[in-house]
Amino acid sequence: MPARTYLEAHRRQVPLDQAYCYQRRYATLGMECIPNHGYYNSKLGPQRAALKSGCLGALAWLEKIVDAMDADEVLLGAHRAAVAALKKREAEEAALKQGMARLQRDRAEREKQKQKRAADAALPPLVRGARVRYKDGSSGSVVECHRDCPEGPYYDVALDGGRVVQAERANLALIAGKPTAPSAPPPPPIPSAPPLPPVPPPPPPPPAYDSDAVALGATPLPPALLGYEDSVASKITIEEVRSAAERAWGQTQAQGRGRVERLPTFQGRVRDARNLDSTNGCAVIAPLVCQMHIGEKKELTNSDVARVIDDIVPPILAHIRKKHGLGNGAFIIPADVHDYLYDAKAIDHSMFAGVFGGNCLDDEHVAKLLNAFEEVPQSDKAGCAFFFKEHVIAVLRVGREYHFVDSLGGGDASGMGTRTVCADVEALRVFLRYYVSKKLPPNCVGNAFDEATADFDARVFQAFLWRHAPNK
Repeated sequence: MPARTYLEAHRRQVPLDQAYCYQRRYATLGMECIPNHGYYNSKLGPQRAALKSGCLGALAWLEKIVDAMDADEVLLGAHRAAVAALKKREAEEAALKQGMARLQRDRAEREKQKQKRAADAALPPLVRGARVRYKDGSSGSVVECHRDCPEGPYYDVALDGGRVVQAERANLALIAGKPTAPSAPPPPPIPSAPPLPPVPPPPPPPPAYDSDAVALGATPLPPALLGYEDSVASKITIEEVRSAAERAWGQTQAQGRGRVERLPTFQGRVRDARNLDSTNGCAVIAPLVCQMHIGEKKELTNSDVARVIDDIVPPILAHIRKKHGLGNGAFIIPADVHDYLYDAKAIDHSMFAGVFGGNCLDDEHVAKLLNAFEEVPQSDKAGCAFFFKEHVIAVLRVGREYHFVDSLGGGDASGMGTRTVCADVEALRVFLRYYVSKKLPPNCVGNAFDEATADFDARVFQAFLWRHAPNK
């Protein structure tokens, strides 16, 4: 029987699919498989009629199910078309509203210019040599009038101090008296030694994460390259951002506050006896590394991380892909991995400390994640899965240090995965900026970050933070 409403058709899609599969399997088994068996032909004579009747019933049900599925698909298609038409109409209405708002702004601006020109025209024109008072209170004489400017006439005025300004009529007040010849410009100065340059203002204090570098005599980075999303930074290029971040990370390493360790493996390197590996499994590797880190008292070694990548992840990866109908090597979204970990009781909701995200070049967005890390008591262990540019990395807090565990091969000259150790949260801040700047494409700096279109912005990141006290 066809569904009466869209919701009814939507709810019974899966049951109809299952019923179709069961009836099809029964009919295939009874009509093709069983009759080919020797035992069926020799000893099951009385049961043949019953089997044939059951198969005919299954075929009849198949026709009814197919008719119902076809009718439901018509209903669902009509609903999808209605939703698409509604979205299209809403988009057209939004575009129309934007166009009307832009038209109103242009009209208001034209009216403002018209009123301004009318006000200027109402004032008596100024002749050459007329004494006038400029808007800042200084006096002078009119030198020239420019009447052919499309935006309205303006005047060149020689002020008494020797300065020449250009001003509209509304900004000049006529001083009573006869016009006077404009004062001649002052004679050129006699060549002399060049004046001393002005004393520059004291430099602003360097950011907190670079304080040690300044104390050791390192050259602080330009503020415009440290605060990426201010008005000055919008004029820089990604190459300048990348160069500044690379210098900052180099300074951090030179101070002994950052080092890179090589992992014994990388994702996809080992294929087990079941022909399974961990290719494109970073979305599983990073959360599992975090779970093992916060769930055990002992610290996670590089060998432990290799065991996760090569031994533990491949069957889990295959299970999640099969559950969601994905092929071998397909990418998995972090939410599906979290659901698996919750279902497997590997983590529970009490361990979840929050999700953070935004613009990876915005210090405020990144600071929210780092501040949340620092707010976790030292008695608890903390770790996060850092999702950026279709790759997921585990960030572990080990004492005061932060370990950036990347399972992707090619992180160093060895081609293996890497574990970057940052001495403190400020060193991690510098390394994160260095890491993301290497991954960003050209022309991604200088555009305003809009959360509504963040899914299409190369700078967007997302981080899932967990905390747990292993002795609890």
